[in-house]
Amino acid sequence: MMINRVLTIIALLLLISCSKEQGVEQTELVLNVDVEQTAPETRSIITGSQFSSGGTIGLFVYYGQEGVYPHTSLMLYNDSYKNIKVTRETVATREGDWRYEFNGSDSRFYNFYFMSPSLEALGQGLTIYAYAPFIKGVESIESIPFTLGGNENSLVDLMYAIQNMDDTNACLRPDGATQDVTLTFRHSLALLDFRMKCRYAPTTMTVDAITLQRTNNGEGDSPLYVSGRYNALKNEFYELQQGQVKTNYHYSNTTNEFDSSKYTDYMFPIVPSLSGEPYVDGSYEVVFTLNGHALEYRYRIRAEDLLPAGSTGSPVFEAGKTYTFNFIVDNYIHLDGVSVYDTWSEDAESIEIKF
Repeated sequence: MMINRVLTIIALLLLISCSKEQGVEQTELVLNVDVEQTAPETRSIITGSQFSSGGTIGLFVYYGQEGVYPHTSLMLYNDSYKNIKVTRETVATREGDWRYEFNGSDSRFYNFYFMSPSLEALGQGLTIYAYAPFIKGVESIESIPFTLGGNENSLVDLMYAIQNMDDTNACLRPDGATQDVTLTFRHSLALLDFRMKCRYAPTTMTVDAITLQRTNNGEGDSPLYVSGRYNALKNEFYELQQGQVKTNYHYSNTTNEFDSSKYTDYMFPIVPSLSGEPYVDGSYEVVFTLNGHALEYRYRIRAEDLLPAGSTGSPVFEAGKTYTFNFIVDNYIHLDGVSVYDTWSEDAESIEIKF
């Protein structure tokens, strides 16, 4: 069990004039990260139950709406509390393992002081919502733009706090006393884990790019989404755009090499199958580009690959599940088994905030 404890003193500010009101109190915010590391993180993908160094969270603070969860009327508490960037430090400092960057500020804080408004100004209190990873420019917790693929070190592993959907962190009243806020993150995407190894020693190969595309250019294939918007209050995708999803790898990066000694994992997050969209057999083709673009291998994903052994359900890519494809490479590429795991939903990231 790993415990990263960060003490951040925050008493919320509505207006500068609030500091002159009677009833103003200083409120302490304590960020506790208490997680069990069950598996190592791989590049920018969280496969265990901890945030990697440099991992980020986006926080929003809204006025409360008693009896409505999640809130249907979102009014920001303060413009500075829109899309707060919270980052786990690469190297822990004496101030702590996490830092905060408030909207509109160029400064970074570990210990921070604000003044809390009077309870009359709070109305029905405050509600905290969260998503991960932080994406610059997000204006609302209900409208998070995203694009899949790109560079191997900047892949988007979208997550939402499951408490966004209930009253756990709703209508809080920071009155000077410490209050608890718990955020438990859950993966929103499905994860393809392409595992590669060579058949013969001492061969070593390098991955340049992995591309997922529709086999028949859309004719009868299942949709494949590359970008869109995400609502972290309802765990819903919308305004989705179709296209190929491609991840590029650096040829000089030795972590992208594989040989005959063991499988090397290449993580590939995708938008899960939407309601009413079961996977059509052979719709997706994965293209592996290897050894400085000298070699190219292709594999069509079958409907049966999406079903755990013995399952007779509908073939779909489910959020929070990992679909593992084992490949052995010689002059050809050979499938060496497919497995489906519930690892993402089982290993939720747990963050406890006292507020």
